[in-house]
Amino acid sequence: MPYTDAGSLSPDSLGYVALSWGLGILKGNGSTFEPGHQVTRAEAAAALVRTLAVKM
Repeated sequence: MPYTDAGSLSPDSLGYVALSWGLGILKGNGSTFEPGHQVTRAEAAAALVRTLAVKM
């Protein structure tokens, strides 16, 4: 994960964050993940669209 604040993430969520970054679903702000960031409706909608676009 390219996030500089990865150390502030809980150990239980590291795998999920890495997976969502690797699949391009969640992007953070480019250098940090900001786990306490409140997600807007637009951000949630964009993440949902990117999730639906992932080919398994």
